[in-house]
Amino acid sequence: REWCGASLIYQHDKSVIFKTSAALKKGQESLAILADQGPRKKMGRPGIFLGQPTYCHHGPVVYAKRARVPIIPFVCLRVGVKRYAYFCGRPIDCAGHDPDQIMQLYLDQLSAMIAAYPGQYFWQHRRFKHKAEDLSRPSEPWREHGLRLLVEPELQLEHSSVH
Repeated sequence: REWCGASLIYQHDKSVIFKTSAALKKGQESLAILADQGPRKKMGRPGIFLGQPTYCHHGPVVYAKRARVPIIPFVCLRVGVKRYAYFCGRPIDCAGHDPDQIMQLYLDQLSAMIAAYPGQYFWQHRRFKHKAEDLSRPSEPWREHGLRLLVEPELQLEHSSVH
């Protein structure tokens, strides 16, 4: 984090939310959120991540909509000893779209990236301990399209809905 000038915010109070939102709106900061951490039902929204119905953080959508900035899903890949590279998906424009649809789209992009580099993912963390019920999809776009989901605009919101 020091190398790229990033700081860690791990607080759940309103002052951090307001300061972060203001900095995003002014274009002074970018914000990275661990969106794949599995929250409880009261702290998350139902979504499908890596094919599993679970509760997911909707913080990226909340911040992006408030600040009117895109969401850019990414994973950090190890490329050597103490060497990393960012693998970024297509920016997701949140304006005018349903928050749950946006959340599912970034979860699908993350799923595609993780499926492409499964050895880089931290599988030991219990992400699916709080299962969401009554979620179904006719297909999983990240399985069907793979990394094409990240670059082909026609695949973006077309396949992101969950019923």
